[in-house]
Amino acid sequence: MSSYPEIRWTEDYIALTELARHPRVYPSISDDTFADPMSFSCFADRRYVGVFTDKGLRGYISVKEDGEAHLAFHPDLWGRGAVKLASRMIDFIFENSEIEDLWACVFDTNLSTIRLIQMCGATYAPQHDRELYQGGALRRLFGFELRGATKCHRQFQP
Repeated sequence: MSSYPEIRWTEDYIALTELARHPRVYPSISDDTFADPMSFSCFADRRYVGVFTDKGLRGYISVKEDGEAHLAFHPDLWGRGAVKLASRMIDFIFENSEIEDLWACVFDTNLSTIRLIQMCGATYAPQHDRELYQGGALRRLFGFELRGATKCHRQFQP
């Protein structure tokens, strides 16, 4: 089995920030901390696992100790293996950390990400639902969970 693209922990905060600030990526990052893409920065309380190709960092999952996760892919991977790569990053997190479960919030309008994380085995978790103001509008986010023990039972098998 080929290991390309490479999946690994990263502290390349410049590349992570550039990806998160991409004009097609930033509007879908479900984070109420930043008012605009230029104010985005990485957090010291998170670890980052990245997808690296010959073009550099093309996707990442940031994860906190409590399992809160954020996912981002460069648009050139959208519809081109993102599910397989997300699944590989999730496996990497479970295999290389003490984290047993992941949870995330996704904007209700971001149907492609909802579909992607469900294909990786995530299930709807209403206890993580939230609403936030972004750009002057109230936006709804749906909560999802992925339990490490369900790894072998995902709908998608990489």
